[in-house]
Amino acid sequence: MDASDNKLIQNIFRSHAPRLRATCLPIKHRKAIDAITACRTADRGTSVYRCEAEDSVKSVHHSCRHRSCWLCAQRRRHQWVEAQGERLLDCAHYHVVFTLPSEYRNLWRYNRRWFAEALFRSASSTLLELMKDPRHQGVTPGIVMALHTWGRQLALHPHVHCVVTGGGLDRGGNWKASGDYLLPVAVVKALYRGRFQAMVKEAFE
Repeated sequence: MDASDNKLIQNIFRSHAPRLRATCLPIKHRKAIDAITACRTADRGTSVYRCEAEDSVKSVHHSCRHRSCWLCAQRRRHQWVEAQGERLLDCAHYHVVFTLPSEYRNLWRYNRRWFAEALFRSASSTLLELMKDPRHQGVTPGIVMALHTWGRQLALHPHVHCVVTGGGLDRGGNWKASGDYLLPVAVVKALYRGRFQAMVKEAFE
């Protein structure tokens, strides 16, 4: 089996094809697996190019262009990273991660949209409220957020990555740097947990 980075996932799917076909999966997951498995193989079709000058022929298998495909998403991934870099302010930044409690993962499977929105809302409001508090920074920061739904071991692990400016605008509209410290972790945890739990309870009611 080819274990190179660009074909590893594809070959895992091929090796476990019978088991995957026998497993009940959501349609979108099935489509992703089928697309990745067949990507750049004869199953996707082939274009043949011929150079009359050198009398040579080259065959190129078609790509699946699925957004989950490692082979097809490389260029788009680099473009996304560059675009996010252009959005960042010329200052220090902090990386903050908010996770979905493991107890809610089964509910996530049936309420993905609601839980994703709840993650973003509770995480952003926690950061903004604490950063505006004069006891901490007393500023309005810049925040870029991205949702990840899987962990490194490919297990379900919804969480939000936040890139937060090391400072922000004070009440007078002037920039104020935060220095080497952003927020106390215990305070962030407590506020986020309470806010998220309140949203869940309200939704149930």
